[in-house]
Amino acid sequence: FILSLASLLVFWHPMAQAQFPPIPLPGGALVKMVADSQRPYIYAIEAPASDATNGTLSFINVTNGTLVKTLTVGTNPTDIVLSPVGDTVFVINAGSRTISKVDLNSFTLVSEKPISTPSTYDVSNPLHLAVGGSNLVYFTDGAWAPNIYAFDYDAGTNLFEYSGVAYVDFQNTATPNGAGGLIATKNGSTLYTWLQYGWGAGSAESVITHLMVGINTLVPVEYGPLQGRDPLDTPILLDASGKYIFNKV
Repeated sequence: FILSLASLLVFWHPMAQAQFPPIPLPGGALVKMVADSQRPYIYAIEAPASDATNGTLSFINVTNGTLVKTLTVGTNPTDIVLSPVGDTVFVINAGSRTISKVDLNSFTLVSEKPISTPSTYDVSNPLHLAVGGSNLVYFTDGAWAPNIYAFDYDAGTNLFEYSGVAYVDFQNTATPNGAGGLIATKNGSTLYTWLQYGWGAGSAESVITHLMVGINTLVPVEYGPLQGRDPLDTPILLDASGKYIFNKV
C-alpha cells in the first residue's frame, strides 16, 4: 500500500501497477489503517488539521477500489484496531478523549465512550489502543511514561491501570517502562508494546515488551533486544499466526 495524505493507492502484486485509480478520501491527515481479514475492506482514520473538528473513519473496498462509506468519529483520532472476533472496529480519539465502537456488518457507529487520562503530559500526544477478550479494551494515556489502562467498554469503566516496571539495560541502568504502541493476541492473553519514556526526550533506549494479562494487572514476561530511540507514534504489528512482531526502530 502506497499512501499520501490525500488519497490511497492500491497496488497489485507482482506487476506493481496500479489496479485502481487513486481513491479520494474525505480530507485531513490520513492517520492509520487496518486491513480486515474476513472482508475485502481497509478501514482508515483521518484527523482534520483542527483538533476541534471531528475525525472520520472510511470504509474502502479493495476489490473494486471504491470508498464505500465514511463515518464521523471523535476529534483527533490517533489509533484504530479490529476486535478479535472481527465484527467491530474501535477508534480512540485523543481530542475528545473517547473510544468509538463501529459495527462492521452494518457500517454504523454503535457507541462512543468517554475515557479519563489524568496523567497526560500533553493533550496533543497520541493515544494508542488494543482490544483484548470480551469487552476489554486497553489504551495509553500520553503521559511522560505512558500508562496502560484496562477498560470495560460496555460498562464504560476502568478496571485497572498498569504503570510499568523499571527496565534494566545491559549497563545495569534502570529506566521507567512507559508504553508506546499496543497490540494484543487474538485470545487476549498477551499484550506487546515498546518501552517509551518521554516525547522526544527522556530515554534514548527502547525495547519490545511482552506482557501477560493477569488478574487486575499486566505482568512483564520478557524484553526484546535494545532498538535505540523509541519509535513514538508508529504501529506495532503482529502477523496473523501470532508468531512475529514488527516494530519500527
